[in-house]
Amino acid sequence: GWYGPEMKMSSDATTVSPDKDLDIPALCQYAESKGIGLMVYVNQRALVQQLDTLLPLYKKWGLKGIKFGFVQIGNQRWSTWLHDAVRKCGEYGLMVDIHDEYRPTGFSRTYPNLMTQEGIGGNEEMPDALHNTILPYTRFLAGAADYTLCYFNGRVKNTKAHQLAMAAVYYSPLQFYVLV
Repeated sequence: GWYGPEMKMSSDATTVSPDKDLDIPALCQYAESKGIGLMVYVNQRALVQQLDTLLPLYKKWGLKGIKFGFVQIGNQRWSTWLHDAVRKCGEYGLMVDIHDEYRPTGFSRTYPNLMTQEGIGGNEEMPDALHNTILPYTRFLAGAADYTLCYFNGRVKNTKAHQLAMAAVYYSPLQFYVLV
């Protein structure tokens, strides 16, 4: 990750490790001058250890949101942690995109800063067109989904037109395109 090996507890999401020249506050200022907001991807390990430090820092840097990665779900402990983290992000005016298995529960009505969540077999899994045509009538009935469109990826099992159409058909306040 941008702050070091993301699967190690020693990674520090308050620093920029791999590229010391990466100036996130300057990038945020430049993006803002163009009418664009920036989000960063941070895995749950760092969020669990540093959330109360990260939120004011990221707000100070000018970031607009966080994409939570490797989120554990399914039991009361992690559901409570996740809901508290989304609430805290809202207190700092930061949007949230929950990646991985979390599915909509209606929580975004209480905390509208929860923009979207994955909870779907997206293009990283390279599903076929049949899978994609079923989703609007199944998973998307529950709410927004971060499908992670892998446009231009040679492994995708459908056409570029199919990929572009998914962005229009699939509801998500935040759409992420993977261009490799």
